[in-house]
Amino acid sequence: MLSVLLLLSKYRLRNVPVIETGNSSIRNFITQSAVIHGLERCNGRDWFDCISANPISKLGLPFMTPDEVR
Repeated sequence: MLSVLLLLSKYRLRNVPVIETGNSSIRNFITQSAVIHGLERCNGRDWFDCISANPISKLGLPFMTPDEVR
């Protein structure tokens, strides 16, 4: 999921294609909203709470203003 988050943020994508290994066809897409729903389910897990306690700048993720997202 972290790889998808990095792709979404670095390239400002709204979704990331899922490609089957050994086949060049697109199987599905992972959307921003699907990632958010997945992260909501991780709340309360030790590894997630440890990561979420850090500011975005410490994680190396780019910060975008709301105007840049649109």
